[in-house]
Order: sequence, then C-alpha cells, then structure tokens
Amino acid sequence: MGKVIADVQGKVKASDTSATFEVENATSSVNYVLSKTDGSANDHLKTDGAGNLAWVAPPTSGANTPSFGAYLAANQGLSNDTWTKITMDTEEWDTDFAFDHLTNYRFTVPAGKAGKYSFSVTTTFDDTGGGQAVRHGWLALYKIPSGGAAAAFKQIKRDTDGSRATLLGQNLAAVVDLAVGDAIEFWALMNQNAASGVMIGGQANTFCSGYKLL
Repeated sequence: MGKVIADVQGKVKASDTSATFEVENATSSVNYVLSKTDGSANDHLKTDGAGNLAWVAPPTSGANTPSFGAYLAANQGLSNDTWTKITMDTEEWDTDFAFDHLTNYRFTVPAGKAGKYSFSVTTTFDDTGGGQAVRHGWLALYKIPSGGAAAAFKQIKRDTDGSRATLLGQNLAAVVDLAVGDAIEFWALMNQNAASGVMIGGQANTFCSGYKLL
C-alpha cells in the first residue's frame, strides 16, 4: 500500500508532525494533480479520470423541467362529433419556452430534454342552447413525432355516463415517453344533439399543463 506524507501547516519542521494518506493496493506510481483553487464550502473533490482533481459543488436533485401551464382564454366552437385541437392561447408559465401558445398550440421537447413527461388537460363542454344536449365529451393527447413519423392520438379519454347534460366536464392525465423534437397537442370531441357547441374558455374551465419526470 503506497503512502503520501504531507507536512502539517504551521509546524517548524516536517519532523514535528505530518498527515499520511494511503493509496490502496498501489502497484505503480500514480500522479494526482490537485486544483490550485480552494473551492467553496461543502465542495467535493472530483477527478477527470486522468489524475486531475478539482473542487466542484455537490450534485443537486433534478428539477421537473421543462414544465408549462396554459389555458384557453375564450370559448372555442366545436362541430358535432369532430376532433378539434384546443387552442391553448394563454400561458401561465413556460420554463423552457417550449410551449407554442401563438401558432400551433403545442409543447415540443427541447434539445437535451428527452424522457418521460406527465401531461394533464381539462375542459368543460357546453351545448350553448340550454337543452341538455351534450352526451359525450372526449379528450386526447395528440403526439407528433420528430423525424417524419406519423402523428397519432397517444391517449384518449371519454366520459362513461352517456346521459345528456347542458354542461359536461372532462379531464385527462397521462405519462408519455418523448424524444427531442416530439410534440404534444391537446384535442377534444363533443357528441350532442346539435350541430355545434363550445368548450368554455377561461383559466378555470379549459387548461393544460405538463412537466418532465425526474
């Protein structure tokens, strides 16, 4: 076992006292180059694998980013039994500027941020006529893969009641594995005894959010 012996600072001569560092099972000489800077409190000593040692801050827990939250500002019309993209046009937050609330109303995975994401979306369907015409309300995550692969509904949820109402609330939550450049949109479909209806706008009625899982 090799040894490194260092003088203790403040002593008159080396023979007064010393600190010894032992190298386990040393079979040949090894050169370690210490950083010339002292680092900060609680820093760790890190090697680059070639004998160069430096002081670095300890690792911190990851953050659930990118993350975003957005909502539909005003009522959006729906044709009966027709899938329609929800125009989430107002942002609450967007950590990585990855949600497009102006043109395509979609989240796109930024560079270096591939992984599993949790998404949720909520809306309230309204027949606008007060005649209890709404029968079913569907929500879906629509995945648009990068690289030219075909886009497809990734997750769909519909109500199971089937009774007719003037208003119908619906929500969907799902975890999706995404690559860099993949995009997610939020879509809705309403079935009712009328030609058209609306999703009610406003922060409390039609909104979405998403974040990367650690």
